Amino acid sequence: MFKNIKYYSFNSLILVFLLVISAVLIYGEHSMPFSLLVHFLLWCVFYFMGMYFFYTTYKNYSSGFFVAQLFIFSLTFRLIGVVWYYYLYTFYNGVPFEAIDSDQMFYDRWGNIISQDILSGDYFPRLNFPGDYSDFGYPLFNGYVYYLFGNSILLLRIIQGVMSAISVIWVYHISKKFFNIEIARFASILAMLSPILIRYCGSHLKETVMIFLILGGTHFAIKAIGGIRIKVLWLIPTFSFYYSLFLFRTISGLIFFAAFALYYIYIPRKSNLIVKWTGIPVIIFLIGYLLLFSPAYEEISGAYDAGDNYSGKVVSVSPSKILKGVSILPVNLVLVFIGPFPNMLGEFGISNDRMFFQQIISAETFIKCLLAVIFLTGVYYTIKNGFKENAFLLSIIGMNLFVIAYTGLMLNLRHYLPIYPFLLMFSAAGLYYATSNTKKYIMYSNIFFFLLVLIFNYFKLGDFNLIQ
Repeated sequence: MFKNIKYYSFNSLILVFLLVISAVLIYGEHSMPFSLLVHFLLWCVFYFMGMYFFYTTYKNYSSGFFVAQLFIFSLTFRLIGVVWYYYLYTFYNGVPFEAIDSDQMFYDRWGNIISQDILSGDYFPRLNFPGDYSDFGYPLFNGYVYYLFGNSILLLRIIQGVMSAISVIWVYHISKKFFNIEIARFASILAMLSPILIRYCGSHLKETVMIFLILGGTHFAIKAIGGIRIKVLWLIPTFSFYYSLFLFRTISGLIFFAAFALYYIYIPRKSNLIVKWTGIPVIIFLIGYLLLFSPAYEEISGAYDAGDNYSGKVVSVSPSKILKGVSILPVNLVLVFIGPFPNMLGEFGISNDRMFFQQIISAETFIKCLLAVIFLTGVYYTIKNGFKENAFLLSIIGMNLFVIAYTGLMLNLRHYLPIYPFLLMFSAAGLYYATSNTKKYIMYSNIFFFLLVLIFNYFKLGDFNLIQ
């Protein structure tokens, strides 16, 4: 039984208002513009009040009615978000994209080109695409949408909103399988209200489609091998969804196939000790081979080069000689749970559209910071209570977080998106199992994050640009 939702939501809101007031008082003329501070406040109020309102309203309703309401509200919020961000981006940037000359405009342009190729009879026009194989999936998706429905940016984002609403339903079903119905309801409510999942429906970026494929593949994987007998027919959509990830991000495809293999080998109904003892070495060998002799190697190397400066900047900010002597990976492994940090400043020596983007995601990054401790709490209680089947979800999260930390991209919110729904599942579990003693530590940690955000932005005033 959830007893801590009211406590958590209202305490988080108090910190939100304190952060805004402190930012205005400390940074003065350098603080975020008033209109964007209001945007930050509204999103946080929507999220923390919404989690309390929707759970208390629907906790006793039947499963069928809850799922129907979940889909209706998820779709409504996403369609409103699509329209809102379309015109907000246009107002600030002159184009309906969150940044000018960005990946979004590249994907839109190639979506239009690919739609023309499809009209000409080439249904997989890979040869002329200038990007990598692992970046071809989203332009291809755009191309088919434009081919079928016309070259409408707004319509494509509406379709993404529908896909995201379906993904929320999958969050509910996956959580119900691995936890219980109360945790499943709360996890799906967190996903329904999540500002970052709503905003990405209104962006021309691949993460919304990736989340749809990831959650769909995971949902079908559970149906295929989660019971007493393997249901072979469900393996078809499982492998189709997971394999499609190779067209979006090669390393994600490898991770989810590895997690699926671990789930099959170590699911509790399996009792063959030989298979269990040899399973992990075989998987490590296969994944290692694929990492070295597939496009994933170049992809990870490129991500490592792109993210290498993040950790160096984090370490250089600290006056601690001890921290400056720590290798990059251990620092990243700590920051991977709490980063990225919200930008509360108004100007910072970068282009206006990039600065606007950092400001517009400030609510999303602060919410992720506050969720970090209840996520870790959820992981702790999940392992403590002996939920062996959760090795599937934990391996998904663990492998992805390690890649984020290894590449140094832990301060880039976008790279958390493929596993963000799973983080919400364990966050829901953390709040479910939190004791009165745990509540005290959650409050202390929230105060710590509040101070950390203020200090982080203070360092940014000293020209440390840590969020990309």
